[in-house]
Amino acid sequence: MKHETITVLSLLTVIMPISIIDIRKQKIPDIIIYPAIIVFLVIKIWIFNDSLFTVLLLPIAGFIPFFLIWYFTKGKMGLGDAKFSAFLSLILGIEQWFLMIFLSSLFALIFAGIMLLAKKMNRSSKIPYGPFLSIGALVALYINI
Repeated sequence: MKHETITVLSLLTVIMPISIIDIRKQKIPDIIIYPAIIVFLVIKIWIFNDSLFTVLLLPIAGFIPFFLIWYFTKGKMGLGDAKFSAFLSLILGIEQWFLMIFLSSLFALIFAGIMLLAKKMNRSSKIPYGPFLSIGALVALYINI
């Protein structure tokens, strides 16, 4: 099986339930994200033959920015988003991860603007960010393939 096929299937298997659960409960469950990270770490090392250093560095690089946002905003963005970002950086690689961050932020901003204009939410409304990370990841992956 090609690397791209494994990557796309791994991504879809994880982002679909995470997006649905985040929309419904505004929570990204550890029971999905931790096994996903571990399984894809193994895939990257044993199937893709990526270096151990790179494979371990990617999720850390994806986690830290969101952890800092979570920490300094006192939890206004969920810690689940940081864990999800760690998984997505492992899947996408750092360059596509940066594109994903830009795209997911843009999509979330457009969504929030439309919802505010339509008076369907206000400035203090919570928006689950997981689905926007998912959409950004799919678009970034598509652009890369």
